[in-house]
Amino acid sequence: MEGMSRSNKHEAKFMAALCRYLILQGYEREQITVLTAYVGQLTQLKKELVPKDFFSGVRVCAVDNFQGEENDIILLSLVRSNEEGKIGFLQIENRVCVALSRAKKGFFCIGNISLLENKSTLWRDIIKDMRERGKVGKALMLMYQNHPKTVIHASCAEDFEKAPNGGCTIPCAARLECGHMCRMMCHPVDPEHLEYECQKPCTRTPCALNHNCPKRCFQECGPCMEPLEKTLPRCGHLQKVPCYECEDLSIVKCQTPCVKTWPCGHEIATKCHVDPLRTPCKAPCGVILKCEHPCAGKFDETIGPFIVYRIWGATIAFRWTVPVMYNGKNPGNCCQPPFKIDKTCTCIRLSNICYLISNKVYQLARTKLSIRTINIGLSKRLILSLKTNLSLPNRMAVESLFCL
Repeated sequence: MEGMSRSNKHEAKFMAALCRYLILQGYEREQITVLTAYVGQLTQLKKELVPKDFFSGVRVCAVDNFQGEENDIILLSLVRSNEEGKIGFLQIENRVCVALSRAKKGFFCIGNISLLENKSTLWRDIIKDMRERGKVGKALMLMYQNHPKTVIHASCAEDFEKAPNGGCTIPCAARLECGHMCRMMCHPVDPEHLEYECQKPCTRTPCALNHNCPKRCFQECGPCMEPLEKTLPRCGHLQKVPCYECEDLSIVKCQTPCVKTWPCGHEIATKCHVDPLRTPCKAPCGVILKCEHPCAGKFDETIGPFIVYRIWGATIAFRWTVPVMYNGKNPGNCCQPPFKIDKTCTCIRLSNICYLISNKVYQLARTKLSIRTINIGLSKRLILSLKTNLSLPNRMAVESLFCL
């Protein structure tokens, strides 16, 4: 019983197992409908059809709600089986007509046939006709065409476990394109093994050095990741490099720890491949504000500490001291001092020769040299400060540089 309605757990489990078996035969879930005359059995069927994702698309419906509809495969649960000999709704002829006439291709029915034929003339005639056709039995016979001698007689849900993949318990053992054998039990779905994923270790060699691929056979090998110890040409450090990167060591990023000096003067522990000219300094600013508190902001990508240009192949960084605003806000509750411009620039490669920004920038702008901006991290407020603090020719130079 399920509340005030009828249910039959044995039939519900059998129908769920049969439905799964049909899906494993390759039938679409939308082709299958499970019918019952009782709302209680409807609830029980929904409990048994799990996992939900696997049975998604299978319709479970009461007979009364399926009038005028049909489907390729109908699974009918009759529910009634009792010592009192009551068959309830199953003696109503129009309901029986609806239940038995909804299938277009396949019809499977489970119930107490002896009870029905003893209590209903209509059912007695139906069952007699089905017996003459050999369509009535105590178990459903399951057989896969590749192994016709292996027959499974399913009289309960547990019997379907003998066909775990919809076939039988004989190993498939088909030879795959990769040379390995299929490790599944007999399976009717994907007979050509187009979707089968071979779990054997890969035997391919993805590189010229014949390193073994560490992946599974069904996976793409990809570039060879075998680590090889190499000396990097840029820095001379010894490092383990993936095999596929050894063809061009110039692109390998050295991971050796080292301390580097940023143009702002901070020394930071970092990796060898990090370029201070192209990486924002993350050290605290430390500038003493008018309130005598140290600035807690950091040089970041929003407001950077320097501009870098490449001129005739040389790298030049123009440097100034500016109290940094963190994320566009004044750090803490301290007052914000005015910007100060340090009118010197440091040439990184030319023997640390210093140029005056008031003359050199203007000359570079006037001669219209090929100047390529590598990294600009200025705020609008800082640009205005530069224009305000420099003389007229220098403001023109700054405007020219920012227009490049």
